[in-house]
Amino acid sequence: YVRKGFKLSQRDMPRNHGFSKQDPERNLVVGSSSDTVLVENAGLCDNPLRHFFGLGSETRKTSTYVPDPYAIEFDNPDERPDGYEFKWFLNIHAIDTRGVVDKSGCIECWCDLYNVTINEFGEEIKPDYKGGLYCCY
Repeated sequence: YVRKGFKLSQRDMPRNHGFSKQDPERNLVVGSSSDTVLVENAGLCDNPLRHFFGLGSETRKTSTYVPDPYAIEFDNPDERPDGYEFKWFLNIHAIDTRGVVDKSGCIECWCDLYNVTINEFGEEIKPDYKGGLYCCY
């Protein structure tokens, strides 16, 4: 959640507010006096291990179906702190595809394009896995 009225100037945009590991001095300070509150997980994942939901081109053709009665809840106004509002976090990656022969294969991380058969953990990638996060690390 973001405190109502909090603005990020165009000058500050490249400083990667939020999750930058490269520049910890510029990270958002999360606490009672902060303009931003990162919402913790709830339910079974209610612990210090945070995860965030997002989709990019590397997840293309990956099922996002969540069976009833389950759901992904992004905001609950009843649980929002007073004086704060829900905001989307936009994480933009720029990939220079100039001169790339297979642009879709490049940005979707097709395994065969890079001849990747082992994931980042040293495990063999299943033959029916065509591309995505396991092939781009």
